Amino acid sequence: FALTPNEVLEKLGAVPVFTITDSEGSPLVGTAQSQGQSASVVEVYISRQDAQAFINELKTQNPELASSVQITAVPLGKIYEIGQQNQS
Repeated sequence: FALTPNEVLEKLGAVPVFTITDSEGSPLVGTAQSQGQSASVVEVYISRQDAQAFINELKTQNPELASSVQITAVPLGKIYEIGQQNQS
């Protein structure tokens, strides 16, 4: 049995994940290349420690950017919803 989109959102809404955001709360967006095509990517971390490890690495590569970002908890349902909107 398949869940409806609303049921999926309801179930995933209770699952917290972490992402890196700027001072205005907008997610940090990167670019991924695959088979000659590029896509915008927002990294999502299951644990806060993994998100912190990313920021620690960013501090060595781009200290200015690293000083202006933060870890933000978001519901996995929101990530799913954005993915669904981008497929449209």
